[in-house]
Amino acid sequence: IRNTRSCILSRGLGDVYKRQVLDRCYRRLLKKDPTTKVGSVDVTVTVGTDGKASASILGVSDLNLLICLQRTIRSWRFAKPEKPIQVQFSMVFDSK
Repeated sequence: IRNTRSCILSRGLGDVYKRQVLDRCYRRLLKKDPTTKVGSVDVTVTVGTDGKASASILGVSDLNLLICLQRTIRSWRFAKPEKPIQVQFSMVFDSK
């Protein structure tokens, strides 16, 4: 399963790119409120058999940020796996 996950991620979206895209949501939030602090966020991306992604996100108290992150992840498309696959990662949002 680990190889399948790696294959899907490498074919669909690299870690660095993925994190940069999600960081845009945080940067938009900072433009509206520069004092916003988010810290660490835990993300579980599920890739369905249709290649579409969905997300479970923990650690976000700002509704606008949560919606942006979820919409962004739902827009991702991957190679279609035989079974749904979950990939977990953490992100630290920093205003620096």
